[in-house]
Amino acid sequence: MYDHAAPRNPLDKASCKEWADRCKANPSGFTCHKFSLQHTQQKDDSGRDLANRMLSTKELINVRKGFENCREAIGWDHDIMVHCHWEYDVRTAMQLAEAIASIKPIWLEDPLAVEYTPAWSRLCAYSDVPICTGENLFRRHGFKDFIVNQGCDILHPDLRNSGGFLETKRIADMAEVFNLPMATHNTGSQINTWATIQWAASIRDFLSCETVTGRGGWMDQLLVLDRPYIKDGFIELPEKPGCGIELNKDVVSAHLSKGEVWWG
Repeated sequence: MYDHAAPRNPLDKASCKEWADRCKANPSGFTCHKFSLQHTQQKDDSGRDLANRMLSTKELINVRKGFENCREAIGWDHDIMVHCHWEYDVRTAMQLAEAIASIKPIWLEDPLAVEYTPAWSRLCAYSDVPICTGENLFRRHGFKDFIVNQGCDILHPDLRNSGGFLETKRIADMAEVFNLPMATHNTGSQINTWATIQWAASIRDFLSCETVTGRGGWMDQLLVLDRPYIKDGFIELPEKPGCGIELNKDVVSAHLSKGEVWWG
């Protein structure tokens, strides 16, 4: 499993140390963390100009410094993933890949616009950092060109978008032919996580499942469990029928959408 812990200010080494200490103290034991670039303020024209898809030289230097600070603080026993939210043009994505290469991230995620174009293959061939994408792609048809044209190194579907268990299994089978591993986007509750890991156990080359839970709060209390939810950064696959879950009626009932009633 990987989480979303991020330093408040990656350019401040004290902030990075606080982040690293917090990561290492997390009872879920995450050792893989994904977070986005933190752009500088635009008032001095040194940061991200929203009128284009580029980064200034100063911003690229800050990106390098910030992620190197993170790596220095967290050490090499933890992994880092860099998320871009489809913000950049192909040349800037190349520069960004160069800027973060020294920290050896697991991947650079979603640097270009969502749909496949030859720019993805160009970036993938150029970058020393693995390129990851897929959370907003639909069915095999959305993934096909990325797979066939080697437009990424790691596919990252979200089962809620990609077509559910069977369709996403078909995507994984297609990817395996081209030697592309899979990871999974997952910003849902424990229930979605439990379903996703069942799917992950059915394919051959799986890396890691995202989670926004495992840090406390009601979303970590939706299930009745007989063991820790996430331990040492992993979830143990349940052996019970179906997804192997039992809902916590009190917690679910307290967080139903307006007009919904308990169905169990």
